[in-house]
Amino acid sequence: MKRRAIVGAISIAAVLGIVFFGVGFFSRDSLVILISIDGARADRLRDGDFKNIHSLAQQGAWTYNAKTVLPSRTLPAHASLISGYDVPAHGITWDEWTGTYLSVPSIFDELVARDKPSFAFVGKEKMRTFRNMDDAWELNIIEGGSRRVMDEARRFIASGQRASFLFIHLPNPDKMGHAHGESSREYAAALGEADGLVGELIATLREERKYDQTTLIITADHGMLGNHHGGSTPEETTIPWIVSGKSIKKQYEITEPVDIFDTAPTILSLFSIQPRSGMDGRVLKKIFQ
Repeated sequence: MKRRAIVGAISIAAVLGIVFFGVGFFSRDSLVILISIDGARADRLRDGDFKNIHSLAQQGAWTYNAKTVLPSRTLPAHASLISGYDVPAHGITWDEWTGTYLSVPSIFDELVARDKPSFAFVGKEKMRTFRNMDDAWELNIIEGGSRRVMDEARRFIASGQRASFLFIHLPNPDKMGHAHGESSREYAAALGEADGLVGELIATLREERKYDQTTLIITADHGMLGNHHGGSTPEETTIPWIVSGKSIKKQYEITEPVDIFDTAPTILSLFSIQPRSGMDGRVLKKIFQ
């Protein structure tokens, strides 16, 4: 009787498109959205009045003590974020478009190879580094700042086009930090704008009846010290890491160490994809219910 029940459950799961992966399940119509708030200092995000991001944290799991890589710059950090590899493995130490592409597989590559459509909406031209011309996933480079990037991402969601993974990059906090410093009103306003855009994204997901099937991850590539970053100070290397979704624990503060390169294997685990051996990142198993 027990064996029949198990087989029956698996058969039903197959019909419904549900995939089991140790800690829970993920259905075919599920969506993962990764948001990178460029230059968001963890303590500024933690201590400010950012109701949408704080609400997501309380609905899921969070830490304001995650760590990025060295050098703490946009391209090296995002390369680690989307690949699961530390800088020595992926080799990107520069921070401008050089014509050289990411040489290790990214989560985009892993997902599209398994018929899981993946799309990126980014606000900096240099992030073309992450998509080779023959890659099967879609990279949208959008000028005009965080608002324009999020508007395009929301329009895409409302279009009904099938997607399994979206990456959204909000550039304005980094821009305001460089221009005015991380203690400025302009930098705080850029963080506030990002929080408001997260709220608009959630509203769109609810309108499209996709929110309950979505796992949201919010993080940053690096922090900021004065008007610069790239070094090893806590202000530059400490980042937020927040996740909320149906398979995630509620009101759970992550106390174990979290590195930016843990993001990719954790996302792959949501899709029942075994991370590649040799990845520097690990699956954050304790966040799951």
